[in-house]
Amino acid sequence: MPREIRVAIAGVGNCASSLVQGTEFYRTTQKKIGLMNEKVGPFKVSDIRF
Repeated sequence: MPREIRVAIAGVGNCASSLVQGTEFYRTTQKKIGLMNEKVGPFKVSDIRF
């Protein structure tokens, strides 16, 4: 069973937009420059789904 984090956002705005855009950016980028941690526990950015 694949591990993933499913996220739902209630509301819209700059903060919600930057969260989604940043997650998508780091999911597709090979080098994770700018992230403090590439993993949190067993989870990576690529495990987050909106």
